[in-house]
Amino acid sequence: EGGIDADLVDIVSVAQYNWIQTWLPGGDWWLYLYNAEPTISDPEDETEWKNSDGSNLPSELWGGGQPNNSPAGQRCAKIDAGVVADRLCNENNQALCWRRI
Repeated sequence: EGGIDADLVDIVSVAQYNWIQTWLPGGDWWLYLYNAEPTISDPEDETEWKNSDGSNLPSELWGGGQPNNSPAGQRCAKIDAGVVADRLCNENNQALCWRRI
């Protein structure tokens, strides 16, 4: 009780990302984008980043060299200096959320 009933934002298109950037204040923002469990054959696999609906983030939104899983264990993603980057999930960042009204 008392929650705001909101979810982290999925980025499903470049147009949506550009619209968000027009009003987003500076700083780092968590997104609802996650790295599915790496495969046993390739524990550093960075190819399976998904939105909550299972869609992929448009590849051109990743920052240079991202995702890179460095340091190892980066399974969360955020907007970092205007591009998307993979990060450790225990970092303290603002959350970019949406809710149906």
